[in-house]
Amino acid sequence: MTPRPAALRIGLCAPPYPLLPVAVYALVVLCFILHPQSAVRHFVLADPDDWMRLSQVANWLSGQGWHDLSQARLSPDDHTIVNWSRLVDLPLAGIALALSPWLGLKQGLMAAALIVPPALLGVLIFAVVTMARPFVSRRKAAWASVMLLFAPVLLFNVTPGRVDHHAYQLIVAALGFACLTRMMLAPRGWRIALLAALNFACGLWIGGEALPALIFFSGSLAIAAAWRGGPLLRQAAWFGVALFAFTALALPLARPVAEWGAMEITWFSTAYVIFTAFLGGALVGLWLLARRCVGRWARLSGPGRLPALTPEASVQPQ
Repeated sequence: MTPRPAALRIGLCAPPYPLLPVAVYALVVLCFILHPQSAVRHFVLADPDDWMRLSQVANWLSGQGWHDLSQARLSPDDHTIVNWSRLVDLPLAGIALALSPWLGLKQGLMAAALIVPPALLGVLIFAVVTMARPFVSRRKAAWASVMLLFAPVLLFNVTPGRVDHHAYQLIVAALGFACLTRMMLAPRGWRIALLAALNFACGLWIGGEALPALIFFSGSLAIAAAWRGGPLLRQAAWFGVALFAFTALALPLARPVAEWGAMEITWFSTAYVIFTAFLGGALVGLWLLARRCVGRWARLSGPGRLPALTPEASVQPQ
């Protein structure tokens, strides 16, 4: 009996979907290794920033202070400071220390530069699949990993030897979007809100590239919370409070006490803490104001109509 076209399509698109992200990961890593200019084959990093990152980690492991981000090899005697987060240094330093008894510090750092980016690729694939999960079934969500094969700009930032901070910012944005969809579709509870806040606090510590994703996340969350009300408003308030708390806790890790008064916006400083305080206050204020409003349009326009809000005046049709 000849199979029907519909049955044939079902057979071609059947499982194993769950292993598809693993296959994508294996394919990309294999391409990284076989590429003629791969750092795995030549041990030559593609960008000066990658060498500078390894130099910063080497300085730290050789005795430089946690908060001392000066680069003695860059313009000697000028005390040049590279404002890069120590958070990105931690995986490189951990692997280099683990391998240094056998390879030495220099070769251990080179090995770490080849290991960390493919590991971040695995995290990025997980984040992309997690982003798709609320919209499709678990098996079909695995297909989202295939989309990374058509994003060379993203893959460049997870090639072996690419140890700059941009891959981390891509992961922060992806995890932020995944948290946003879950907060909207399953607004009860507080764990996702705290996870999103911790994610963006780490992103801000790594660099200001996280700001656009954070602003998009917060704006979307505020509009959705005002429109839907209920538990999502509480989630938004939880996120605002936790974001400020996590960012404030990161300040002593990022800057010495003597620099807490600095207000640079090009990298993590007290200005970022103040920004998250205003952002968190706005989300908490939205929650407090929306409690007095009945109806979606009343919640959306509530901040501008606060003096006129009364239980009778705020009633709007759904």
